[in-house]
Amino acid sequence: MSGSEGQLERRAAEATRQQKYHTAYIHITNNLSARRFAHRIASHRSFWNFDTLFQPQSHPARDAHDTFFIKDPAETVSVPPEYYERVVKMHEEGGSGSIGYRYNFKEGDARKNLLRTHTTAVSSQMLYKLANQEGGFQPKRYFR
Repeated sequence: MSGSEGQLERRAAEATRQQKYHTAYIHITNNLSARRFAHRIASHRSFWNFDTLFQPQSHPARDAHDTFFIKDPAETVSVPPEYYERVVKMHEEGGSGSIGYRYNFKEGDARKNLLRTHTTAVSSQMLYKLANQEGGFQPKRYFR
């Protein structure tokens, strides 16, 4: 393949990529339900992403995870109050054999919305839901 053929092939590939990106962007931005769906699967609350996994709010790993905060909506209101208090107490005072981190927990940090940095946050939230379902948590086989 000559240099001009390779250049033409690269230009065609780039144009195809740009068109796919543009089409997907227009579809998502024009379709409110698609935007809500994309937001729901990709975003998470700082509370579930970091705090329930007992990562201190001042820990540098929160920045090392390539954490991107969402502007709209910037904060969540859907944190379970009773669980929130237990997590705060664990961070500030400890419990169950832990001495905690002994700092003042910031509610504003816990309520921030962000793009999910790892899938463990989903596990944390799901375990909370399973533990609080009728009859409590019941171990069973989910995969064969």
